[in-house]
Amino acid sequence: MDDLTLGGSQQAVAEDVAVIMKAGADMGLKLNTSKCELITHPGCCVSDPTLLSFLQIPLTDAELLGAPLFTGATLDAACSRR
Repeated sequence: MDDLTLGGSQQAVAEDVAVIMKAGADMGLKLNTSKCELITHPGCCVSDPTLLSFLQIPLTDAELLGAPLFTGATLDAACSRR
C-alpha cells in the first residue's frame, strides 16, 4: 500500500490516520508524514498534531494523481498544457 486518499471531517480523517498508523506499526511500517498532504478550505484551523505535520494544500492547488480537483490556477494551467 503506497498511496491512499481520505476524506471527511478533520476528526474523521485524524481517526482514520491513527488507525492506519497503528496498523502499519503492527506490520513494521511507519507513515512518512513529510510526504502526506492535507487539502484544506481557506481559513481552516487544523488542530490535530499528526495532521499539523502534513503539508497543507489549498483547495485551488489540490491534485489527485496529477489531476486538478477544483477550479482555480491549477486547473487553468492543466488545461493550457493540454
